[in-house]
Amino acid sequence: MNKYFSPLRYGACALMAAGGLVLALPAKATSLVYEATAVTDIKVNGHRYHNATVTVSFTGNPADVAQVVDGSGTAVASGASYCNGPGYFWWIKKGNSSVSVTSHGHTIVAHFAPGQLFVALDTCNGGIGFGSFVGPNGLEPAYPLAYTLGTAMAFAESTPNPLGTPAHMSGSPWSCIGYPPTFIGSNGQGNGLCVAPDAYPLHSDIGDVVFYLPYTNIITTDGSLVGNHVGNLNQGTFSIQVVKDE
Repeated sequence: MNKYFSPLRYGACALMAAGGLVLALPAKATSLVYEATAVTDIKVNGHRYHNATVTVSFTGNPADVAQVVDGSGTAVASGASYCNGPGYFWWIKKGNSSVSVTSHGHTIVAHFAPGQLFVALDTCNGGIGFGSFVGPNGLEPAYPLAYTLGTAMAFAESTPNPLGTPAHMSGSPWSCIGYPPTFIGSNGQGNGLCVAPDAYPLHSDIGDVVFYLPYTNIITTDGSLVGNHVGNLNQGTFSIQVVKDE
């Protein structure tokens, strides 16, 4: 069994958000389980799996859901004028995370080292999912797996208790270092490209894990994506579920 590596240091940035069927939160719930499933490409311990069923899970305490704030205690706001103001970016970064990969009838499970993944919801830009403390900037809101469009986006725009409300939804799953890739963001260039993920693996108990974005809607032969929402052609599901006291 491989030793865990130290988690990378991190900064702050804007995220994505999502939505769906909202359920009542049981009074005796002790934890929330966030889970995303998509068919995609992934590499685990040097072996790449194509068209694998990939499920990322994160278990955390509802009390740890919080607004992202800067050093002065002010809620982080996007540079875009329509996103200015506090309250649109929520996350939970304390918890246990893992990934299950099923390919050709065989399933492997990798448990991520602590401090690498977080769950986030952005009510302004319409996204929800798993981000990580990796990449050139030390924080990626849409890597390894985060959702936009569909009921995921509707959930983010209409839920008063984001990340603390049990729900089931669907949307377009991104695995993009450098999100948003077009128009704004994109490594500060807006060139329509995500950063190649191989140099920024996530560390697990069975080896390094790398997520890919194989199903994209591109503009030209250089791989430029059509847009920050419609640039990905894949579909998947995301859920927030309650773990009750036994």
